[in-house]
Amino acid sequence: MRNLAVIGLTAILLIGTIDRPVFARPVKVIDRVRDRKPIIVRVNSPLNEVMDINIYAGIGTNINFENLGETIETMFLENKSWVGLTTNGTMNSQDQTVTNTASLIHLSPIDPLSIPGVIQTNKQTVQSGLTVITKDKSGKRKTYIFNLRYAKNSDAAVALVDFTLAPQAPVNPIAGASMMRQEIDASNKERRILVAKLAYGLGEAINKGDLKDYSPKQINAIRQMIGSVYQGIPLMEAADRYAIDATVISKLILLGT
Repeated sequence: MRNLAVIGLTAILLIGTIDRPVFARPVKVIDRVRDRKPIIVRVNSPLNEVMDINIYAGIGTNINFENLGETIETMFLENKSWVGLTTNGTMNSQDQTVTNTASLIHLSPIDPLSIPGVIQTNKQTVQSGLTVITKDKSGKRKTYIFNLRYAKNSDAAVALVDFTLAPQAPVNPIAGASMMRQEIDASNKERRILVAKLAYGLGEAINKGDLKDYSPKQINAIRQMIGSVYQGIPLMEAADRYAIDATVISKLILLGT
């Protein structure tokens, strides 16, 4: 009888537990990967190093070259066993009338597949190299190299890698003025040297009698030409102004050197 009473009490307690779930032990909830909001990353072109890209299941990653005015000409994917890629257009088209040239790559992980030619090592590797060769409107090519890998829980989910042109360094007005001054000084120095050669050469030509057939008016025209060069007029422009033959100018410079 005592045992029956114990059994009956136990049954009542169990029934009470079922009827009154407020006293039930909480069920352990299975941990899940937290939902992640994908982000956009803007990167300056060209790349100075290999860029890591973490691939998330269910999200994938896009690589965009459109802002650069570049189209994708060639791609090389080292490990095709776990990551797939598609483009938004045609690659390496020789037809200039084709307008849907590729400028964006979409990457996404794929389930393990049995692909002929993919060795067991590739199947076990959790990363893949991606080489992308682009071409701009002028025909200039750039090479981008990426290291694709499975994302970890702590990694950010990057939905878009948006390439942009690196900003140009602002012009330093002080440095610009200094450089301009140097150029002016160099130009003035060259002009002074040229004038000195012409003037000395003219004196030598007169002393040697090389210009004995020239009239005083013609000699004076040569002096005026030299004076114009001294004032900053380009040599050949001054020569045309005073009708001085280029052969004479060459001879004067040779004599003055």
